[in-house]
Amino acid sequence: MANREEKQKILDNIYLQISSFDNKANIFITVIGIVFALSLSFLDVFKDCSFVKSNSGVKIYYYVCFMLFVLNIIFSIFSFVTVIVPRKYKGKKVNANYYKHIARMSIADLKKEINDYIKDEEQIINQIKINGDICNKKHNWVMAGMISLLPCIIWLLNLIIIISFVL
Repeated sequence: MANREEKQKILDNIYLQISSFDNKANIFITVIGIVFALSLSFLDVFKDCSFVKSNSGVKIYYYVCFMLFVLNIIFSIFSFVTVIVPRKYKGKKVNANYYKHIARMSIADLKKEINDYIKDEEQIINQIKINGDICNKKHNWVMAGMISLLPCIIWLLNLIIIISFVL
């Protein structure tokens, strides 16, 4: 059985992975925000004379591509924001490793809880499990957001092609 320090290293590695997922999500949100802001210029196409005069098939295709692009962007942003939103502790027991519980404790209670946490081998195993579950959820949302970017890129390229070659 692993000793306390080895278990703490496992927990620290999970914390690092959680932080890594949060950083990736923040980077993706920033990039998507910039791309989305730049893509708002695609709205001007709806007022352009060549668009207004083009046949209805081109218009419908452009509308569909634009709507799918926007929906993909929204889902991607939702996925990445879900990664960085703090999780609520769902356990009933007061936990010396949860900031909301710590904020409600007196100094004496906090000292007692920390001492109990340090002495109790099960506490760190519970923290490893809880944070492993959090890490898994963050991983799933990062992957969903990244995968949803692929069709987003396809719709964006379609919009660029329509504007460049058809209109």
